[in-house]
Amino acid sequence: MKRPAPSKNEPRITSLEIAKLSGKPHADLLKSIRKQEVAWKKINEGNFSLVKYKDPKGELRPMYSFTKLESLYIISKYNDEVRAKLVKRWYELENNKADCAIPRKITKGVARLPYNENEKDVLSWIKDHLIYGDYDKIAQNTGYSVPSVSLVLNRKHVNELIVKEAYRVAIDNKIQGKDDATSVYSPAFISDAMQTISKLEV
Repeated sequence: MKRPAPSKNEPRITSLEIAKLSGKPHADLLKSIRKQEVAWKKINEGNFSLVKYKDPKGELRPMYSFTKLESLYIISKYNDEVRAKLVKRWYELENNKADCAIPRKITKGVARLPYNENEKDVLSWIKDHLIYGDYDKIAQNTGYSVPSVSLVLNRKHVNELIVKEAYRVAIDNKIQGKDDATSVYSPAFISDAMQTISKLEV
């Protein structure tokens, strides 16, 4: 029986991110995915979604874009640690308050009305916690160009995917910037996190 087509608003994860979670070279992962796709197509009557992204050199490269069900199938043969990482990542995608930060549909870089005050606060917090090289990282993980990332984070254009990825990178920087694991849960960190979350709520 053919599975219903996924909703346009359904969260997705790319093969690039799965490669990062698993520590496996993306090229090797693509080969593995193509082999697994044979069985998937037979059971679900459909191929995985193959898209393009720009690498650091600006060249177009292939990557897959997966629904939750598809990604869980792809990592089914990996070890417990990799599977746990993916489950955690899906929890973040489905429950992260950043989803409410920019509650607008993804656009292709079309300028529109100014951001409201809450959205401005969120983007300012994100920019304050990004470091050198993060724009390249965000561009690679989303498939958009660095100029597009810059336009979105400077409130010129809107793109929900870029904002979500930038928020994830900023949170990682915030946590990794601590000297030790215990400091992650310091009162100052918790207070800052709660203030950020309050700004992300609808």
